[in-house]
Amino acid sequence: MLVVFGWVKQMDLVGAPMPAYCFNCQSYREWGHLKETEWATLFFIKILPFISKSRLICDGCRDEITLNSKAQEKIKELANASDAEEVAWIKAGFDKLIEAHQLQNKTEAQKQYIQSIRSSASSAERHVK
Repeated sequence: MLVVFGWVKQMDLVGAPMPAYCFNCQSYREWGHLKETEWATLFFIKILPFISKSRLICDGCRDEITLNSKAQEKIKELANASDAEEVAWIKAGFDKLIEAHQLQNKTEAQKQYIQSIRSSASSAERHVK
């Protein structure tokens, strides 16, 4: 008797991409929210999801940020938010998360230089490429 057991990864786009500044691309980019699920398979049929991760991914440089459960809840709040002030507040939190992730391995001099580049960018450049 032959039993074929294995696993497969499935990536799904969750919600609409959101524009945010990418320090690697040095411009505003769309950041997609993806959910990755690893499934146990039996005879190539998905039977049991055993690992699930949620990520933000820049569409320019493909930089990934793995989201914790608190950040996942904020994304759900963002999707359901109707007040513009609430949306701006939640989005500012994601901007800080992206900034912290992308600048974590930089020296203070590098951080200051990168921040100066971002601040000197004109507001007209804020469109997503």
